[in-house]
Amino acid sequence: MNINLNRLPRLFSSYTRYGVAVFSVLLSLLLLPLWGTRSPFLLFIPAVMVSSHYGGLGPGLLATILSGLLGFGFLPQWSYESVLNPHLGDLLRLGVFFAIGAFVSLLNRRLLSEKQRAEASSRSYQESEERYRLLVDQVKDYAFYTIDPDGIVNTWNTGAERLKGYRPADIMGRSFALCFPPEEIERGKPESILQEAIAHGQWVDEGWHVRKDGSLFWAEAVTTALRDERGRLRGFSQVVHDISDRKQAEEALRETNHTLQTIIQASPLAIMTFDRQGKIGLWSPAAERIFGWSEQEVMGHPAPMSQGSYQEEFQRNLKQAFQGASLDGIEAQRPRKDGQTITVNGWSAPLQDTDGVVRSIVAIMADVTERKRAEQALIEAYQQNTEILESISDAFYAVDHDWKFTYINRKAEQLWRKRREDLIGKRIWAEFPQAVGTESYEAHMQAVREQKTVSYETYSPVINIWLRVNIYPSANGLSIYFADISDRKRAEQSLKRYAERLETLHAIDNVILLARSLEDPVRLALTRICSLIPCQQAFILLFELESNQARMLTGVESGEPLPLEGTTVPIDDFVPVETIKQEPYRYIEDIEAHHHCSPGLQQLLGQEMRSCLTVPLLAEENLVGVLNLGTHQRSAFNDEHLQIAQEVANQLAIAIQQSQLRDQLEHYTLELETLVEERTSELQDANSELEAFAYSVSHDLRTPLQAMQGFAQALVEDYTDQLDVVGKDYAQRISNAAMRMDALIENLLQYSRLSRASIQLQPISLKLVIEEAMQLLETRIEETHAEITVREPLLSAIGHRSTLIQVVMNLINNAMKFVAPAMHPRIEIWTEDVEDWTRLWIQDNGIGIAVEQQERIFNIFERLHGLDAYPGTGIGLAIVRKGVERMGGRVGVESQVGQGSRFWIELPSPNNHL
Repeated sequence: MNINLNRLPRLFSSYTRYGVAVFSVLLSLLLLPLWGTRSPFLLFIPAVMVSSHYGGLGPGLLATILSGLLGFGFLPQWSYESVLNPHLGDLLRLGVFFAIGAFVSLLNRRLLSEKQRAEASSRSYQESEERYRLLVDQVKDYAFYTIDPDGIVNTWNTGAERLKGYRPADIMGRSFALCFPPEEIERGKPESILQEAIAHGQWVDEGWHVRKDGSLFWAEAVTTALRDERGRLRGFSQVVHDISDRKQAEEALRETNHTLQTIIQASPLAIMTFDRQGKIGLWSPAAERIFGWSEQEVMGHPAPMSQGSYQEEFQRNLKQAFQGASLDGIEAQRPRKDGQTITVNGWSAPLQDTDGVVRSIVAIMADVTERKRAEQALIEAYQQNTEILESISDAFYAVDHDWKFTYINRKAEQLWRKRREDLIGKRIWAEFPQAVGTESYEAHMQAVREQKTVSYETYSPVINIWLRVNIYPSANGLSIYFADISDRKRAEQSLKRYAERLETLHAIDNVILLARSLEDPVRLALTRICSLIPCQQAFILLFELESNQARMLTGVESGEPLPLEGTTVPIDDFVPVETIKQEPYRYIEDIEAHHHCSPGLQQLLGQEMRSCLTVPLLAEENLVGVLNLGTHQRSAFNDEHLQIAQEVANQLAIAIQQSQLRDQLEHYTLELETLVEERTSELQDANSELEAFAYSVSHDLRTPLQAMQGFAQALVEDYTDQLDVVGKDYAQRISNAAMRMDALIENLLQYSRLSRASIQLQPISLKLVIEEAMQLLETRIEETHAEITVREPLLSAIGHRSTLIQVVMNLINNAMKFVAPAMHPRIEIWTEDVEDWTRLWIQDNGIGIAVEQQERIFNIFERLHGLDAYPGTGIGLAIVRKGVERMGGRVGVESQVGQGSRFWIELPSPNNHL
């Protein structure tokens, strides 16, 4: 037996409903005895109502029928006969009961049906509400919430919590205006949004929203008015999305577009775009300025500067660009609107859309006409410079910052004996390593380090000659001129040696005159001769011809006295007398190779000497001895050395002869000795005075300027009571001259510093400059009783503050100095604007300047008046010119003799300084 289990609940439900109907009727029947016989149908009405309410129409009708039959049987007049012949009233009551029962059953059925429908609707609503809640909570990137008509939040999803930071418990029941910045709330924006949503049904708005932590974000909010089926406003829903990133991207894109437009408008390069037909879509102001056609004339038309003979080239380049090629720096000729032809450099690149399709071409062109002209002029100037450098007598080369040769002229090739092609592009110190560490190397480094000209003379180990070198630093490296000065150096050396010879001879003469013994002039002569001639040993042998003995008077070796002083040897063992008298000198170039060197000479020379020179000492043709020179080198002496040795030997011969004569005279009478002593004393006194005078002159010439000034000032201050008027005047003149020299040196230093000092130019108030200059000159102004008038307002200028103060001080000081005697200086200062310049005027009532001399006064050391009339150094106005020129300005003067002067300086105006 098959049983459908799915039907069991339904069958059980049906039995239950009908069972309730039967049960309720039986219950009413059981209560009937208690009720009595009066209106039994009323007792069965609840049973019908319960049955129909619980079970519906069927159970209700069943309960009605059962109740009617049972109720009819309990009527008071009920009998068996009444059943067969019922009474009309009973039938009427039974019919009414059946009608009431049927009506109650039908009514309960309707109520039950409505209840079931309501329950189903409620379940559907709950399920829909649950699905809606799950859907809304799953949305994380959007804030979704609802608000009532008064703006109070009544729902709040997870996305709203994440986006705005409020938990549902924090926000629900509060105004949604909390999500707006205070300023938006003051403007009434929340209420405005709701009003717009009411008016339009839905309102989309973008603006700033605020999170719980106070941070702002840019959001898009969609507000929808919620109405029921009757159109009544029930509230609002609002969907909020954070679009800060999109807003920033839009702002960045807007900024980029603005920047691009600014670049196009401000660019000095012509910027334009072309479509496939060559028509212009963009035409920048620079394009109009370069080619002459306005934007209105060319927009949407083919490029006018690429027509005619330029058309083919233009179309070819355009085709290549649309194929994806980029043109980089091509040079071409293009016409202008006015008919001129210009040279341009062009660049182009394809402009692609998002699909990578080339829609247009952007082209950038630069007018390089002037640059090409400048390049041609530069080429011509280079050729001219090359011709000059190749024609000059000096050698020349240039190196860059990496010490690589960039140019070498023909003269340098000749001196170096190297081809320039082998040197250009190579480093100088790699090609000439023997020069590293030399004076020339250090001079090159100094020129680079100090960025100033370096001049010097040196002996080159590279080409073994003397050179005069001038090194000039520049932005590109170093330029070096050098010349062979070997001939001049040899002449100088020869002249120097000649001067030393004269000095030596003069010194020997002085010593001879002052010497009290023969050893003094001899020792001096030997010391001096060793400094003039490359010898390590020198000694004097005196001959005593009668005894045939040679005695060493004195000698030096390597600057020290010879220990053989007083040694005697036979003359013949040293050198034959007759031979030495007949020869002007005897020179043995190599002692080891000379087989006839006498034993006595070898004894005196020692083992280390390799060559020797013997010169006779002849006094009035009398041989009194010999001068012997020895050296460690072979063939060390030349003709000049021989001449020096002979000159010294002649003086020594005279000295020796005088010594011998003096010795002989001493053996004469005492009277002659006394006379000689007196004469010698007088001679010594004269020589001492001469020596003292020479020392004084030498000392005074070498005394520093400060010492001269100090002594002169001390003389005036400490010995004024011991000096007469003339002495005081002379002392004051010395002090004044020293002060003038000190001022001259100081001015020269200022001028030098001004020439090489690095200065930074900036806008400067001339009012402040003049005030500071007048403060520094306050003492001078009071001394001269000068009247200085400053006309305000004073403009500003571009300059260097300290330099400008020095310039103004020099001009005011100049105005106070050059006035006629007994006149007080009157100076007027003002400024004026002269086009792009600020001009400063300083006018005085001085003696004036002749027109032909007005340019001279700005030269260094130029003076128009004597020191007595107007003292000074002649450098003040030169400093003014140099300072103004260093600041990029100009200086001048307007003056006539006897009518004062108006000096002016012009500096760039800050209003036009970029």
